[in-house]
Amino acid sequence: MNPVYGNTEAIAILKARLTQFHGDMGEVLEAVAFKILQIQEWLEETQLGYIRQLEFCQEAILQAHAHDSLDDDARSDAYDQLKEAQEQFDNFLSWKRRIEEAISEYQRQAVRMKAQLDEEVTQVLEDTVAKLEEYFATSPPAPRMTATVIPIRQKITGGTLEKGWSKETLECFTRPLTADWQKQFGSHVGICSGRPFFPEQLKLPLQKLSTAGVKITPEGVAKVKEHVERFDPYIPNIRMINRLKMILNNTLSPTAYDINFYTHEIREFQHYESLGYKVGIPDDPDVAQDLWNNTHTATLEEYRLTDKDLYHPTTQDE
Repeated sequence: MNPVYGNTEAIAILKARLTQFHGDMGEVLEAVAFKILQIQEWLEETQLGYIRQLEFCQEAILQAHAHDSLDDDARSDAYDQLKEAQEQFDNFLSWKRRIEEAISEYQRQAVRMKAQLDEEVTQVLEDTVAKLEEYFATSPPAPRMTATVIPIRQKITGGTLEKGWSKETLECFTRPLTADWQKQFGSHVGICSGRPFFPEQLKLPLQKLSTAGVKITPEGVAKVKEHVERFDPYIPNIRMINRLKMILNNTLSPTAYDINFYTHEIREFQHYESLGYKVGIPDDPDVAQDLWNNTHTATLEEYRLTDKDLYHPTTQDE
């Protein structure tokens, strides 16, 4: 066997083993990210439940005042219920903030872990290839054989973006989900968002988008409002749209959150429209949920964002 060819084959084996190790570590991070996503969704649903409870108590007070037949005790009971509901809500918000701080700390650590992992795997490959290139400089190839070295200096999961649904396109934005229990939630997971989804169910190919130079316009805000109104009322959405209106009126300076929310919703609308939903959502709740998750996650990946990048902190808790 040609000794040069033998070392080239050894590099290929090493690369395959490092890639497998990298993939295994990635799956662990993906699984935790998915669990965090479930926790975050539960927190939002629970918060909406508390808000509805407060609204119900407030309505009860209005009714108590509207009927003269109700005595002071009835109004007092209504106020007591509102006070209790407000205390419960405040306790929930305090607990939620602690959970979100813990999640944020983990996510920061996960980013550092992944960056370190990518760096270490790439460094091992670069060092090994450098040694092989040095070997090539002193060892001639066997007769009638040409020894060639392709430097492995890009990240293992790299890829170039092409039009259409190519393997390179998917690798640029996502990683496949391989575990059977994960496949019910998506075929891939977004690299930036950590959300599982089915990108192959979209019609528009994913693109690398940027918010650089974006101007908030009345037409754009109207499109954002039109898009989000197809969904159930969500208080942070309402508050973000109010912020956009204030920006149009020059009473508020735009932040990164405002630009991210604005561009995200417009691009998400384009995905909806391409799938036949310029207005409205599917009647089947499961289909509607998949449609939203696919388009929402795809748009996060196109702008390289996470969910927390879309909403200004003041729109979450008062």
